[in-house]
Amino acid sequence: MRYIFVDESRISKGRFQLFGSLWLPREIQQEFRRAFWNLWDAEFPSRRSELKWTKISKGKLASYQKFIDFFAKFPRADFRCVVLDAHTIDYKEFHEGDEELGFYKFLYFFLSRNIEKDYQYRAVRDHYQLFLDRRRKEDVIEVGRLQDLKTVLNNRLDDTCNAIVPPCVKNVEATDSKASPEVQIIDVLTGAVGYSWEGFQTSSAKLHLISYIENLFGLKLNAPTPYLTEKINIWKFEFQNKPKSAPRPTPSKGSGVH
Repeated sequence: MRYIFVDESRISKGRFQLFGSLWLPREIQQEFRRAFWNLWDAEFPSRRSELKWTKISKGKLASYQKFIDFFAKFPRADFRCVVLDAHTIDYKEFHEGDEELGFYKFLYFFLSRNIEKDYQYRAVRDHYQLFLDRRRKEDVIEVGRLQDLKTVLNNRLDDTCNAIVPPCVKNVEATDSKASPEVQIIDVLTGAVGYSWEGFQTSSAKLHLISYIENLFGLKLNAPTPYLTEKINIWKFEFQNKPKSAPRPTPSKGSGVH
């Protein structure tokens, strides 16, 4: 089993929308969490908070760099994100005026393409469990949309990843970022990517952390990475002249969406 944790980032008044994710095998999750909380206790022993891009300051910069080092050194944990130009999204014409529908459509494309990439190029034959940062507390509509996401993903993946015993995606559920080290790491890395793409210069501490990440991993956060890049992978979603219709859940396998 492989776990995928997902968080969305949209900087206020910014141009770009991002989905960030952390991918790791289930068997290393508990070790990942223990190491994270041990570092947390060492850096913030009296704080009841969480790692967040918006909380980075000069006083916390050294601590945030240690969490980046933690992620860099932890094997088999990868960060992947997709960057969307929100100025080119026509929700009225292609998403029935429903921004939530558009949100889940783009999330579907992001997840299905990355799972297929693992299957095709890395010979991954595991099942997946998805954890999305909770957007609304105990929202019945959100729960329904998560189950729809699971359905449309499996409609596609059960065909394209046919060596995996269906269903490919076993479960999709919401999670609380305060209790999720994975989502907290995603928040910081996705925030760094989004800040870089926007070209913001408002915080010297954030700019220092961006430079630290770029030097550590040997890349630029404001540009796409090669397709099969591991550890940090950045995909710029390019819209076609006529965007694809939003996938819909179907009653049975065999009528998968594309």
